[in-house]
Amino acid sequence: MTRNPADAEDVRQDTFLKTMTRLEQFTGSPCENRDDLHAWVSRIAANASIDVLRKRRDGKVFSLEEPSGAGDDTLGSNVAACEDNPEERFARREMRKLMADAIAQLAPELRQVCLLRDVLQYSTQEVAERMGISAMAVRLRLFRAHRRLREKTGLRIAAVQAAASRRRCYSDGS
Repeated sequence: MTRNPADAEDVRQDTFLKTMTRLEQFTGSPCENRDDLHAWVSRIAANASIDVLRKRRDGKVFSLEEPSGAGDDTLGSNVAACEDNPEERFARREMRKLMADAIAQLAPELRQVCLLRDVLQYSTQEVAERMGISAMAVRLRLFRAHRRLREKTGLRIAAVQAAASRRRCYSDGS
C-alpha cells in the first residue's frame, strides 16, 4: 500500500507492536480458525499504511535532484545507488513466472497443498485441517508436488541458463 520499502518496513513493525500490545482487544475466540486473527492483523496493517500515506501527503516534499543550498550537492548525493543488477532482477522475475506456471499445471490436490504450505506458509497440521486430510497425506502430496515441480522446471531452468550464458559470451565479444 505504501509503495515504498522503508515505509512498508515501518508499517510492518508498527503493526507487530500494535498487535502485541492490543492482543487482549482481539474479539475472536482462540478456538475459531485463524482467519479471524489474520483479518484483525490485516486491518491493523491497513490502518497503519493509511496513517503513513496521510503523513506523507501532509508532509513537505523534497527533490533529491535539486541543489539543496550551497554548492552542487543535492539531497540525493549521499544516497547510495541500488546495487540490484537489471539482469538479475529479470532472471528472478522469469524464475517466479516459471514457478507460477509450473504450480498452475499441478493436479488440483497437489497445487492446493503446495500453495498452502509453501506459498502461504501454513504448518503441515494447519494444511491437514483445512483440507480435511491427515498430516501424513499432506507431507506425501507435498513431496509429490515438489518432485513434479523439479521435473517441470529442471529442463526449463537448464535451457534458460544455457541461453543466458550464450548471450553473455556474445556480449563479451567471444
